[in-house]
Amino acid sequence: MSQGYRGVNAAGKFPVRGILKFPSPDLDDQLLYLSLSEAQYFYGAMGMATSLVIDVADQDALYQVVHTLNSQLDTSYYAVLDWKKMMPELIEAQALDSAGNLIVYLLLYVIIAFGIFGTILMMTKERKYEFGILTAIGMRRSRLGFVIWLETVLLGILGALGGIMVSIPVVLYLKHSPLTFTGDYAVLLEKFGFEPIFPTLWDPTIFVTQAFLVFGVTAILGLFPVWKIRRLQPVKAMRS
Repeated sequence: MSQGYRGVNAAGKFPVRGILKFPSPDLDDQLLYLSLSEAQYFYGAMGMATSLVIDVADQDALYQVVHTLNSQLDTSYYAVLDWKKMMPELIEAQALDSAGNLIVYLLLYVIIAFGIFGTILMMTKERKYEFGILTAIGMRRSRLGFVIWLETVLLGILGALGGIMVSIPVVLYLKHSPLTFTGDYAVLLEKFGFEPIFPTLWDPTIFVTQAFLVFGVTAILGLFPVWKIRRLQPVKAMRS
């Protein structure tokens, strides 16, 4: 039972042809589908439609499509809206979620940077005697610093590649066998409109991006031994 066009009563009985399951439990409880002709008859709006959804395959062309439709249609009668204008609260929630993710990422990269720096610092301390000997026998400090920096960067690349190789099977497994929560936590997620299933996303660009970021952090922190070598006193280093 509902309300039809111009306030008329709308009532009908329809056989259930199938049951759809959406990622959001709220949609499962609120949506049902009718054919267009049946819906028009049910609401007493024959030959009419309240909205038309256009699925744009190329998201980069979305704004061009909206601009073209606005220029060709009577905007006093038709309203052409993209999904961002139709659901501004979703954009705000997305921005808030992105800000929270950014903070988490920054904290993670700070931890990673301290871990890498600790390794580099330990390596620099342990090889101080070696650096002193190489400098004393005539090796140029710039060349020695470059060799140590290159060694650090190569270790960082090997570590990033190793992390990618270990992550790939885990991500693929969780993609095909996602985490399924039960109990109170599942009920809590459903209250917020989320299905209690957490699958992973298989996107190679994520691995590449993280590898480049770790490489950049390692390359910057690898300058610390270079700075120490430039200030190195060979005699003092060999005595330490």
